[in-house]
Amino acid sequence: MTILQGVIFIEVDINTRNITFLRTDTVNDYDKNTTNIYVQAIYRNSDGDKTYLSSEDIKNYVFTLYTLKPGTNNPFTINGVVTTELKEQVRGGVVKFVIPKSCTNRAGVVKCELHVTKEAESIASTRFIFNVEKSLVTTFDEQLLEDEDFSVLQQLILDIQKVNNINDN
Repeated sequence: MTILQGVIFIEVDINTRNITFLRTDTVNDYDKNTTNIYVQAIYRNSDGDKTYLSSEDIKNYVFTLYTLKPGTNNPFTINGVVTTELKEQVRGGVVKFVIPKSCTNRAGVVKCELHVTKEAESIASTRFIFNVEKSLVTTFDEQLLEDEDFSVLQQLILDIQKVNNINDN
């Protein structure tokens, strides 16, 4: 499972509603990276043996990840997508969440909560986190202009200019 090194991998037991974090070490991310979280669903057959949901069976469930951005606590809702990129490393279907850069472009702790639903049934994880650290090459660049928080900063600057009667762009 070397491809899974440094990622968060979660197993959801549909029968018992248990959620197990198969990667329990601290995951550190950097503000220049895109983070992936992978989820696999299992159930217990009548003998109690673990069976992995196939890529087709896993599509019957809705996997949603809720995150809070470091420093701002801006919420993000991310829908999971069934992927085959790990078919050589794991059995059964896998759901992938790509945490957007707009959630990890600020150093701090990203708070996450996983929800799995099927019709009226719902399973929710406890809150889990991963650290976002400032990379060695972090500088102010044009990508920050795309950050959803930039408009808030821009409005604060305009408000300060107005209050202090400053006419400077």
